[in-house]
Amino acid sequence: MDFEQVLKEVVWRLVTEGRISYRRIKLSFALDDDGLEELRRELIGLKRLAADAGVRDVDGFARQWQMLMIGSIVAAYAGDRGAARHAKAVGVRLIAAETAPHRGAGGKHRKHQ
Repeated sequence: MDFEQVLKEVVWRLVTEGRISYRRIKLSFALDDDGLEELRRELIGLKRLAADAGVRDVDGFARQWQMLMIGSIVAAYAGDRGAARHAKAVGVRLIAAETAPHRGAGGKHRKHQ
């Protein structure tokens, strides 16, 4: 398994399981210390990208996005020729909702802290 495949598998496990230890990653994928360090850097970089984009709950957003992608794949497989278009529209709404200013008590906008 090459590095990109390991990264995808680790991200998948993070999304579906919520967490995975570095020790488990190292043992599961037979990574040496350099490989584990590079994977750690990539994961930190991905979280920073989401945070820089204004995503408030990076882990929750990742889970929702994964559900959307899996759902669109299943719908396409079942014959929905518009599944990708519909998923894109929902994805745009999901991103907008996650990055919009948070509404506090009384419906007033406030910055997320």
